[in-house]
Amino acid sequence: MTNNDNDLIARYIYAVTRYLPEKTRADVDQELDGLISDMLSERCGDVTPTDKDIRIVLIELGSPEELAAKYSGEEGGALISGGYFILYKRILRFLLPVVALAVAASGAFSTIFNRKLGGNPLIFAGTLFGQTIGGALAGAFQAFAILTIIFALFEHWQVRIDQGDFISRLRPVPKDRERIKPFRFVFGMFWSV
Repeated sequence: MTNNDNDLIARYIYAVTRYLPEKTRADVDQELDGLISDMLSERCGDVTPTDKDIRIVLIELGSPEELAAKYSGEEGGALISGGYFILYKRILRFLLPVVALAVAASGAFSTIFNRKLGGNPLIFAGTLFGQTIGGALAGAFQAFAILTIIFALFEHWQVRIDQGDFISRLRPVPKDRERIKPFRFVFGMFWSV
């Protein structure tokens, strides 16, 4: 196999394991690597597998989202399951904090700018606290509800989220120092809002 072939397999395995919990990634990585090697040797025998052989094996395994859903045990029989649930969790994980912070900040700024001069500072502090916390909770709850309804409808109607050839969309495996930490992304989204 060439480096490009190994790269395609590594990108596929990365695409599957990035959806899984951190503690299971290494085991699934090894298992998938062995499974792909076995499938390639069964398909090609002693002949070196071509790029086409690797693509066929990866297509037989299915999209990374579907395979990750099988490994995580989150497929079928629920309001949101399988690949939908994996994507739902990823979006929810960054959407809730961003919306909660944005709505909380909006409520706090609104209270500060609508403050009447000479008013009771304790009433102002209570109003500020209530607007901030209440806004954060209300925003997070509304974002959760809307996203859940959207994904439940996707599940019910079996809307295909991934379109076309997933192999051509596989991302390169990032180096450890190149990976973006989740808090940086959330912080950046907060400032953008």
